[in-house]
Amino acid sequence: MERGRFIVHLTTVSEKDWVMRESERFKQDLLKEVDRLQQKLTDLQALRTTSGGMVEPPDQDEDRLRRFVRCTNDGYWEWPDLSQGHQWWSPQLYTLLGYEPGAFEANAQALEEHMHPMDRQILKHMCKAENQVLMPYATDFRLRTRTCKYVWVHSKWMIFEDPDGGRRSLAGAIRDITETKEREMEIWAMKRSLEDSQRIAKMGNWKWYPNSQISWWSDELYRIHGIPLNQQIDYDQYMVQTHPDDREMLEQAISGSLRTGAYECDYRIHRADNHEVRYIHARGEVIFDRRKTPVLHQGIAMDVTELRIAHNKLENLQQNQREMTASMDQVKDRLIELANAIDDTATQKHLLQIISQLPSYAEPVKG
Repeated sequence: MERGRFIVHLTTVSEKDWVMRESERFKQDLLKEVDRLQQKLTDLQALRTTSGGMVEPPDQDEDRLRRFVRCTNDGYWEWPDLSQGHQWWSPQLYTLLGYEPGAFEANAQALEEHMHPMDRQILKHMCKAENQVLMPYATDFRLRTRTCKYVWVHSKWMIFEDPDGGRRSLAGAIRDITETKEREMEIWAMKRSLEDSQRIAKMGNWKWYPNSQISWWSDELYRIHGIPLNQQIDYDQYMVQTHPDDREMLEQAISGSLRTGAYECDYRIHRADNHEVRYIHARGEVIFDRRKTPVLHQGIAMDVTELRIAHNKLENLQQNQREMTASMDQVKDRLIELANAIDDTATQKHLLQIISQLPSYAEPVKG
């Protein structure tokens, strides 16, 4: 049972992962195609040089590269010499920031000014001398648009070096991922809210796939049971942690859910870290496929120890009160017997009047 491994199949996180996978695959395909075309251009230019300029310029590949760049709407930029400030930005990069192409000079200062203040250290990392040549680098950061709003971008770049080992240059691509980032933050906020709610309520949820025998627990469920978050737990191990007197009842509830589709029960566990006994209230359901075969068990488990302790105290108080009421009734009956035995009628009448004013029962303790 690998913690958190399969939740992506059951929540909106799956959509985020799909978008990220597709985006990454598209970027990889784009970079491969660009590298292929650039290499072909380099080979053709070298061939044209060695053959005295007799080779025709590679118009077809240049046009294909130009069309490919236009269809992606990604921005491209080049830093011809990392020791200098001058840069080249593609029209798409200007457009991404809300400017007309060439609206201002492309240079390192302009790039830094448009970067979010908290992200500007990324620019320094880009041109570090220790960065290896021809190794792709990638990161996410924020750029300020013409309307002073920030967009999230994913940038991938590579450092090149002249054959003589002198000048170092940089070339890269930038893609607007604002929508993806906003969805990631929404998902993170929902996940955090769920985790906080479970922590406050002392309630965790779980899923179990019977075909693969793989389970998933929420973080709070691990904390309730005193188990490290990265520890794997299977069905048999969980039953060992269940109180011996409650195991059969829990197993019957789970097996019964295969017929009814749901179960609800209360049982005790021994925490794994300190062997403390905790009371658990659990509810679960079974999801069946078209052939009525169970494919998923899922449910919640709530730590109700404090509630159970309070309930037990209340029951003890009610029992004590019942016993006290019974004792008071016995005392009253005995007083009546003594009053009836008195010969003095006036005294007897007065005593019976006092006895009648005594309560016949105490007010019950309410839960």
